[in-house]
Amino acid sequence: MEDIVPYVAQTGFCYLVCYIAAGQDIKDIALAYRVGIQTARVTTHFCCRIIRARLKDQFMNVPSEGY
Repeated sequence: MEDIVPYVAQTGFCYLVCYIAAGQDIKDIALAYRVGIQTARVTTHFCCRIIRARLKDQFMNVPSEGY
């Protein structure tokens, strides 16, 4: 996991913007940036997990009452 962090810091945001904002498929991102599909998938999902971990308590509160 530690070896992917520098790579994600450099390119992960670009993948994430294409994936979330533009709605591109992982395959299209991989082709556009000339990386493997697995690399694009892992990097994009890694960035999504980081964002979720940082924002979940602020924007996704656990319900206090049962449904």
